[in-house]
Amino acid sequence: MGLRNLTVSLTLLVTATLLASIGALKVSIKEYDVPTPKARPHDPAVSPDGALWVTEQMANKLGRLDPNTGQFREYPLKTPKYLVRGHL
Repeated sequence: MGLRNLTVSLTLLVTATLLASIGALKVSIKEYDVPTPKARPHDPAVSPDGALWVTEQMANKLGRLDPNTGQFREYPLKTPKYLVRGHL
C-alpha cells in the first residue's frame, strides 16, 4: 500500500468515525404566518438583534419577525405600487 492510499484510507476512517460520533441531529422548525395575505415574503435577512427581516414583494412592505416573541410587524413603504425586491 502506497503512502497516498494509506493517507486516503486514514482520512476516510477518521471521517467515518467523526460522523458516527455525531449521531442524529435534532432540528426544530417553526413556521410563522405573514399578516398580509399573498405578500410573498422574500430575501430573508437576520439582523444583529436576531430579528428576521423580509421584503414583502406583492404588499409593498418590509416585515420584521421577532423569533423570541413571535411578533411580526410590517412597515409599509412610501413608494406606491412598487415591487419590493433585493436584499436588505
